[in-house]
Amino acid sequence: MNNICFRKGNKDDISEIMALVESAILYMNLQGIEQWDDLYPVQEDFEIDIQKGQLYVGEMDSNIVCIYTLNREMDEAYQQVDWHDDDFWIVHRLCVHPQYQHNGLGKRVVKHILESTNTSIRLDVYSMNPIALHLYKNFGFTVQGEVNWRKGLFYLMEYLCDSRA
Repeated sequence: MNNICFRKGNKDDISEIMALVESAILYMNLQGIEQWDDLYPVQEDFEIDIQKGQLYVGEMDSNIVCIYTLNREMDEAYQQVDWHDDDFWIVHRLCVHPQYQHNGLGKRVVKHILESTNTSIRLDVYSMNPIALHLYKNFGFTVQGEVNWRKGLFYLMEYLCDSRA
């Protein structure tokens, strides 16, 4: 697989980001994973992430092949969980373009996030998304809580940085 270059997203990336997300939604729906739709995530979510300097893109051959948002912003449900570490980042809206799935790119993205933050990581995973659950569990993420949102049950997961485990 080609090298991937990660950088902060910018407003010029929006159309390519939205095309990636739309492709991912169609692909997930074909697999029976109805996690994202026309209500979430929407273009405004990504525009706000870019304005705050929190959205990252991964590029290969000048194409955006993955995205994720990294910040410390959390839904109220996160505050009800007994987390193990107070030094953390939260991953939101991680998405790999369907054309690049099933060849290790998701693993490369998660590994990049873990190596670049050197802190514990929190995230939520749709309980009906076996691919994402498998990916995160293989990295050592553990379920710390559950929450029911509009689409159903989500697991609140935590990865403890090796230096803190």
